[in-house]
Amino acid sequence: MDKNTIIGLVIIVLILVGYSWLKRETPEEHEARVAAAEEKSRIQDSLNIANAIVTEDLFTNADTSGSSTVNHGQVAPTSSGTIVSTANTALTDTNVYDLVVNSFPQINPKSDNIQFQQKYDSVVQQRRLTEASKAKYGVFAPASIQQDSEYYTIENERLRLRVSSKGGQIVEAHIKNYKSYQDFMNDTSETPNSIQLFDEDSTSQNLVLNESWDDKGNKKKYNTTDLYFTSSEIEQNSIKLRARTNDPDKYLEFHYHLDTGYVLNYDVNFVGLDQKIMITESTFDWKMKGLSTEKLVSQERTICGIFYKCKGDSRDYLGETGSDYEDDFSTDLEWIAFKHNYFTSMLFMDDGFDKSDAKLEVIVDPVSQKYTKQYLAKVNIAKAANQLNSHTTIPLKMYFGPNDFEQLSALDMEADGIINLGPSIFRAVNKWFIIPIFDMLQSTGLGYGMIIILMTLIIKVVILPLTYKNYKSSAKMRILKPEITKITEKYPDKADAMKKQQETMSLYKKSGASPMAGCIPMLIQMPILFAAFRFFPSSMDLRQQSFLWAEDLSAYDAIVSWDTYIPLLSDIYGNHVSLFTIFMCVSTIFYTKMNSGQMQASQPGMPNMKVIMYIFPIMMLFFFNKFASGLSLYYLCGNVMNMGLMWVVKKYFIDEKKLETQMSAKSQQPKKQSKFQQRLSEMSKQQQAKQRARR
Repeated sequence: MDKNTIIGLVIIVLILVGYSWLKRETPEEHEARVAAAEEKSRIQDSLNIANAIVTEDLFTNADTSGSSTVNHGQVAPTSSGTIVSTANTALTDTNVYDLVVNSFPQINPKSDNIQFQQKYDSVVQQRRLTEASKAKYGVFAPASIQQDSEYYTIENERLRLRVSSKGGQIVEAHIKNYKSYQDFMNDTSETPNSIQLFDEDSTSQNLVLNESWDDKGNKKKYNTTDLYFTSSEIEQNSIKLRARTNDPDKYLEFHYHLDTGYVLNYDVNFVGLDQKIMITESTFDWKMKGLSTEKLVSQERTICGIFYKCKGDSRDYLGETGSDYEDDFSTDLEWIAFKHNYFTSMLFMDDGFDKSDAKLEVIVDPVSQKYTKQYLAKVNIAKAANQLNSHTTIPLKMYFGPNDFEQLSALDMEADGIINLGPSIFRAVNKWFIIPIFDMLQSTGLGYGMIIILMTLIIKVVILPLTYKNYKSSAKMRILKPEITKITEKYPDKADAMKKQQETMSLYKKSGASPMAGCIPMLIQMPILFAAFRFFPSSMDLRQQSFLWAEDLSAYDAIVSWDTYIPLLSDIYGNHVSLFTIFMCVSTIFYTKMNSGQMQASQPGMPNMKVIMYIFPIMMLFFFNKFASGLSLYYLCGNVMNMGLMWVVKKYFIDEKKLETQMSAKSQQPKKQSKFQQRLSEMSKQQQAKQRARR
């Protein structure tokens, strides 16, 4: 470092030191700055006190509140005759002036004019806001003052609910011991052991209240979502929230309390409000967007909807296939359920809801990947009001829990109908046949993949007599195929169709065969097939249970996936390949091939039937690719077992040569024509006579 550099640095240091010394704060200046800061803080604190005092004064002494007048650039006399100069607002309200003087005796209105003016202006502004709040919220004006929301948590061993002071509503519902698909796949020590049904941004539970008619024939309507509730009696599983009025003995209270299980008791208490609120017109307006919790939101939407039950009727539903709306009900509603895929948020009470005020709506947003559907419900809740003196209670109940048959049945109001097991006969087959078998196998502790395989085997064994009759009928039809071909060749013209039909029916009767004999066993088995189609996507027990390469039997088993959107293909097939679905379709093709002889013989004159039967498995490949892998596994096992049973029956139980001999012997026996055959024969003779007459 050279000499010039050193000299430059020294000069810079001297300049900085000199500047700091010249700009130093004297003891008097320091004391003045501290005093000013303290005074500013004191003024702000006093201002807050003034706001609180005037607010309380206005709400409790509404009849004595004065008015304020804006009068820029003038002076105003005070109650004591003192003239106070103002730059913004004239101090013309003696009530406000006296309130400020009494609240802040340390401030002289004459010497501390600016400070006094600030407090006066603040009180006037607060008074204006309070008057506006009173005009809009009436008796609930004290609860309408905006403040920061506070959150409270109540929980038991199965539920955790988060409640907000804003609106006193439930803003989050967590069901313990369940996980979303994302949490299940990314399971770590930090992953929450609960599933969330909705969040604060996606729900609104609003109690709409009507004020009693005033002298002018008017009444106000209040929404509890606009009110701020204060908490009291907070416990682990219960909380009381109150929306206060200008009378401490009159308030609206929400009492949330959990017992054991998934039911929340939700008491709405009107204390001292009978003369102020028309309780009989109270309605509950509930809106929710269901959070997606499963693997594929588009498939999840096909199961979500609003389920409800009218008194005296079976359960009904809206929106499983898209947006829907209903406001015309036959009888009063017993319960309303916002059904997610495997969980439900439900509202109910003992005496039900008046049908005249009920409205339900489901809205689908196909773009959103976060939410499934939007649910909206509006019902009158005053039907079950219990009144004791001036205290009226409406005992609501809510259920946040799984779509489990046992849990919903325990509610004892046919709530298990939320689990959509199909209509009429299909539901009965599920309830009395498939579910008992599944529960029996579940009690063994086996894995759910093995349970599906064993359940399929048991079902096949139970319907084995029907299967045997079906195969035997098919064998008879194959034996008769050459004879039917001869009849067809004998009567090639359409004019001889009646004669051909007559001889074909005669052949069936003589041999003891019937084309319907094979159809009837198939028709009897169809309810089981369709019942299983409803059971597997609805089974809570299969959720997040793995088998072989499928990590979740309630979702599709993708072995290949891609992100690129392919028009039409992505919409119909999806962006993945499900292996169980492929195996199911291949097995269906093989089973169709084994059974093709039957189809050709039993359906003469229909050459395209075989083609149709081969097209069907290809259609299933697209249709089932997004479905639960447990369902594809069930159909795959069914096809394999059907092929095995067909081979066993043909090889060991049905000897076609022996059967042909029996049919031949039976055809030699004299047969009496039935009335139908006699009429058919008579019609054939008449047709032949007409043809001869034309010649």
